[in-house]
Formats: sequence, C-alpha cells, structure tokens
Amino acid sequence: MTDGGSSDFGEPFVRIDGVAKVTGQARYASDEPIANCAYAYLVTSAIARGRVRAIDFAAARSVRGCSTS
Repeated sequence: MTDGGSSDFGEPFVRIDGVAKVTGQARYASDEPIANCAYAYLVTSAIARGRVRAIDFAAARSVRGCSTS
C-alpha cells in the first residue's frame, strides 16, 4: 500500500478498440472462415503411466474428405 497518492497500476489510457469490443463489433481471427480447417480434440487417460501400443484409424479414415495418408 502506498499513501503518496499514486496508483499501483499506472495511468489509465484510452484503448482504440475498446468501444468495438464492448459493443460486439470487433473482429477476431476466430470469426474468419478457414477452408479445409483441421480440428483437434484432447483425449485424456485415466491411466497415469500407460503406453499406447496401437491406434485404430479406421473410423477416422472413413470420414468423408479425410486423407488416407
């Protein structure tokens, strides 16, 4: 704590994009469509020190548009 009248956070400043962000008009990278975008899904394990010995890709390869490589 300081009692000298100064703030621990510095001086306020005006953000150029502030109004657009709070009104929902700001554009973000995630708002832009991307052709052939790849998605990932995190899969966790209940086994702490297990080893993956094989992966069956048959279901993934059966998806339309999936590469077979």
